Amino acid sequence: MSKFAITKEGTETLDLAGGLLKFGSTFLGARQFAAAGRSAQAIAESEAGQFDIIAGQQVPVAQRKAEDIRRTKRLLQSRLRARAAASGTGGPGIETLEAELEGEGEYRALLALFEGEERAANIRFGAKVRRFAGERARIAGTLRARAARTAAFGTLLAGFGKNATLAEKYGPDLPPPGFDPLARRLA
Repeated sequence: MSKFAITKEGTETLDLAGGLLKFGSTFLGARQFAAAGRSAQAIAESEAGQFDIIAGQQVPVAQRKAEDIRRTKRLLQSRLRARAAASGTGGPGIETLEAELEGEGEYRALLALFEGEERAANIRFGAKVRRFAGERARIAGTLRARAARTAAFGTLLAGFGKNATLAEKYGPDLPPPGFDPLARRLA
């Protein structure tokens, strides 16, 4: 039966290896944050494109509705004239009804156009909001990636510094604490 013993050098090697592994996984995670941000932006751009298509359809639909209202108005005016002529009535009362029918019909047609334009404007605004949200998601992914890279390097440095001082790692020839290399140049 063999005995397994870990020396101080062995633990330092394991600490270093663990630090390197943690560095590697955190650094690779940074790429994923950036990719997720770009992906969220692409999805938002796609949705915004669909909103633009829908917005572009709203105005022609409203124009068609307005034309239908105007056609119905003309049909009602024609019926009114025909009935007035068939009954032998006429005069100012029929003209007043016809003018009211004209005004109401045109009002409804213009209202249909306005509503279509308003729907289109609201949908286009929704597209702008989606694009803005996508851009923010991309920026957030980039910032999270930078933070993860910084954390990765911090992990790497912590792994190097664990259980060792600078003097133990790099030798006793380091300058003493408080040493200022600029002080010599100024003197």
